Amino acid sequence: VFDLGGVLLDWDPTYVLERSQIEALDIAGVQRELDLGIPLEQVRTQWHATFPGDVATIDHYLDNWHHTLPGALDATVAVLDELHRLDVRLYALSNFSGDLFRQQRSRFDFLDRFDGLLISGDEGLVKPDPAIFGLLIERFDLDPLATVFVDDRDDNVAGARDAGLHAIRFESAAQLRRDLSHLGVLPAHGRS
Repeated sequence: VFDLGGVLLDWDPTYVLERSQIEALDIAGVQRELDLGIPLEQVRTQWHATFPGDVATIDHYLDNWHHTLPGALDATVAVLDELHRLDVRLYALSNFSGDLFRQQRSRFDFLDRFDGLLISGDEGLVKPDPAIFGLLIERFDLDPLATVFVDDRDDNVAGARDAGLHAIRFESAAQLRRDLSHLGVLPAHGRS
């Protein structure tokens, strides 16, 4: 089970705003609301009311959100492709606005390799909420003890472990390949 942003997709709000703006305007809060499935225009209205002196900056971020996602992380996509060739069941669990995900999906053909996608914004739940891991396990009939979860955030990795999944904290494609080889998911020699 793969996270998308930061693992397979190069996502970073600093591609649109300066770090100081991101922190001052609680862009993490904006993203959390989007990831929960709150419509973009509702989030915009709420953030305008919360930060009335920064309406232009908020609009700049939301209107240019697509620039936070310039492309795929090709080295990790290569690991995904290898798993796909080995007929490993593949799933995605991502904190992502359902609407924004659908707008971006056609850009990334590797998303078709997944046997199932669980997008937080479509469920009204976000990682690391235990309920989203429970939904993942139930919806795709996963055996937690036989499931590996990959994410770039410590809190999400901890949440997956609490749900009984094997969890890998993603740092790089090379590290992921080593960890998956160690677990016996990929051949020890690397690429097949």
